[in-house]
Amino acid sequence: MNKPQFSIVIPNYNYAALLRRAVTSACNQKHNSFEVIVVDDGSTDESSIVLDDLLLVYPGTLKVVYQPNAGAGAARNNGVKHSCGEYLVFLDADDELLDGALELFDSALESTEADVVVATNITRFVDGSEKAGKKSRISSDPDQRFSEFLDKKIRCANGAMALHRKVFQTCQFSENLRQAEDLPLFAHAMALFDCAAIADPTVRVYKHSGSRRHDVSATRAAGLKLVDEVFNPAILPAALMRYRDAYSARRCLSIFRSLQKAGEAAESRSWYLKALKQQPLLTLRSKHTAKFLLSFFR
Repeated sequence: MNKPQFSIVIPNYNYAALLRRAVTSACNQKHNSFEVIVVDDGSTDESSIVLDDLLLVYPGTLKVVYQPNAGAGAARNNGVKHSCGEYLVFLDADDELLDGALELFDSALESTEADVVVATNITRFVDGSEKAGKKSRISSDPDQRFSEFLDKKIRCANGAMALHRKVFQTCQFSENLRQAEDLPLFAHAMALFDCAAIADPTVRVYKHSGSRRHDVSATRAAGLKLVDEVFNPAILPAALMRYRDAYSARRCLSIFRSLQKAGEAAESRSWYLKALKQQPLLTLRSKHTAKFLLSFFR
């Protein structure tokens, strides 16, 4: 049997209520060469029942791998190990791959020699409204790509990226983080591999209260570990280490914002002050300065 062109990897942890939508959207792609791999990360809900049913619906396309709970990063890495595709697409279990997504990636790969293709996404909010993302402008200069990714000028999202499997000979998802575990891999991909962008959306990202993207306890636990993972000297070229201090300050401001939203004013201020100490001008120019000052009066 020929190896598939694409492997779609879906990590799942206790998303039984949403998992069917994600898996169906992946398995129903019209492309003629792909596989779908769900890695269940020690779920304790009814995910296994949902997956057993889906295996009957999509035999030959869907594969399910079970592992003890180790986090989304470990689940994605395990999915890579069980995959056969030349390119990998990662889809979160609470999101939805759009019809024709693989054809869009395929078309882009035919016209470029890129190892990484970055598409756009559609965000659906709790009230049902949607917002389409804008195409990222991706430079041919890896230094500039890396810098612009850190500055959020290049937007990467699971379901909106296709990565050649050779990327995973050098990089992997962080298994030390339970939140933002994909950001180090995205950053390293920008720095080390040829990248291209397309304007079309390939995934619908759902915002909801149960999303682990907004887990404040996970934000606390990650802290500045994310900075260490991005600036891993075993992977990242030494010339790119000059961006570390600015990124560390931005990370502190991101934690400040998350804690502010959670009503943890006193704790949030400590993160603002860390950012101020590291990068005074960047921090004072940020949109968070007014929020920091107002936090003393709430």
